[in-house]
Amino acid sequence: MNRILRLLFIGSFTLLFLASCGENPSTYIMPTTMFTVNSYVSDNAVFQERENVIINGQSEEGALIKGTLKKDNRTIKEFSDVVDEKDEFMLSFTAPKASLDEYQITIDDGVHTLTINNIRFGSVWVITGEDFKIKTLTSEPTEEISPKISLYDGSKWTTNMFNQDEFSQFVLLYANKLAEKLSMPLGIISAVVDKAHIDSWLNPLTTEDNLRIKKFLTDTNRFIEIGDSYFENYDTMCSVYKQMIEPISNLSIKGIIWKQGISNLEDYLKNSGYAFKGVNYFRDYQYVLTQVFNDLYNVFGSDVDMFILQQGSSDHEYASLLREAQASATYLLKYTNVITTYGYEDDELLMNSIANAVYEYTYENHRDYLSPNYINSISGDDYIKIMFNNCSSLLIEEEYFGLKIYDQNGELIELEVVVEDNWLKVILPEPIEGEAAVKIKLIEYAQGADIDDSNLKNENGIGVVPFVIKFNIE
Repeated sequence: MNRILRLLFIGSFTLLFLASCGENPSTYIMPTTMFTVNSYVSDNAVFQERENVIINGQSEEGALIKGTLKKDNRTIKEFSDVVDEKDEFMLSFTAPKASLDEYQITIDDGVHTLTINNIRFGSVWVITGEDFKIKTLTSEPTEEISPKISLYDGSKWTTNMFNQDEFSQFVLLYANKLAEKLSMPLGIISAVVDKAHIDSWLNPLTTEDNLRIKKFLTDTNRFIEIGDSYFENYDTMCSVYKQMIEPISNLSIKGIIWKQGISNLEDYLKNSGYAFKGVNYFRDYQYVLTQVFNDLYNVFGSDVDMFILQQGSSDHEYASLLREAQASATYLLKYTNVITTYGYEDDELLMNSIANAVYEYTYENHRDYLSPNYINSISGDDYIKIMFNNCSSLLIEEEYFGLKIYDQNGELIELEVVVEDNWLKVILPEPIEGEAAVKIKLIEYAQGADIDDSNLKNENGIGVVPFVIKFNIE
């Protein structure tokens, strides 16, 4: 009899212990209202493969929120969280490897259920910046949209790109070109605007803590005190960050495509009374741009790839200073690369070049489709050699348009130029008896406003990043 009582006692204690460790329904409230989740958790979503998927939401404190990932009605993963005192919860799970398979996510609070269909796992990219030729698409495309693509427009994911009130043709063309090269779903997060200054992408904390940025924005009449509803449109300090970047800050991504600068260039030209002059203005612009890149890395992770679409040909004076600032802002950032955009006959060729650069670098670890950058020069008695990265060889041309060489007197001179693999070799003339030897003061490339004729490229036809090399003349 005593043995039976002992067994009953042990069994009762074990059941109580197991109940305390598990999800005891009596300890959770049954919410009276439907929970909400991030807008990026919607039908047709693409999440980054093998990375953490985070679903934030709101409900009533004490409610148990359960999530289930299913494929073909088979449970793949289960995850849960209890709503905290701020009425918030966070569900998370590790995404499966990329495939064209479709999944389903079910979220349940014991009373209400949300089912999200057509979930896929692949590669996710953010496209952000300005001047992406935003237009309304009123007719069917000339080429079919890849079924691998899903677009997030800030409110939902969609696979029907032509039902958008306002859509960037750039996003469409780029996504299609990249999708052609990938064997996995492609999620594109469109965070583009028509026009906005660089400060629109700053994190508010950066503007508060950085005195140099604060002074630059104050001097250019861009600084404002941030309130709960401080922005009237996207072209306001920190507004793109708050409205487009911060809401997706918990999303894992593969990389970022960036294009911005024309608003700052036009602003400088219209306001010649700024305390800064020319290069000083763009030196500060470059500094702010670097901080924006750092803010983006802080949001999405320090190892995501970022590609900067450099300003191409322009009617605007000082366009070369903008290009220099864009390139210089990337030099100290490990995963940031410049892509030149000049010299293409149409947008489709440009999009294909950008997609090639992204695919080859990010997915194949090849650099030969990135834009070559000047990295070093050496001088001999009868030559100057200029070295470029991101190429095995430069293309040989009869004449290099856009390449200018100036002697010690500042005179533009013509000299023989030859290619030696990834070096450009400038042949110096033999000294003439009784005359001073020719010395080179400066070599520049693609420094005008219109640079579409500039033809210094690597073996894959990718234009060299514009550069200026100054030499010390003794």
